[in-house]
Amino acid sequence: AEMPGIDPEVACHQLTLDPRASVVVQRRRKQSPEKAEAAKKAVKDLLEANFISKA
Repeated sequence: AEMPGIDPEVACHQLTLDPRASVVVQRRRKQSPEKAEAAKKAVKDLLEANFISKA
């Protein structure tokens, strides 16, 4: 899946987090193997297209 690049000058998202905020741990939810594989492929495609990056 080819994705066009977006110029960071046009759109760039940043999350502003309060360093004093506490971490909220939520329970993990099960996902069907089909949905898990689809999500893994979507993330891989977005990483390869440089739409997202690892923190």
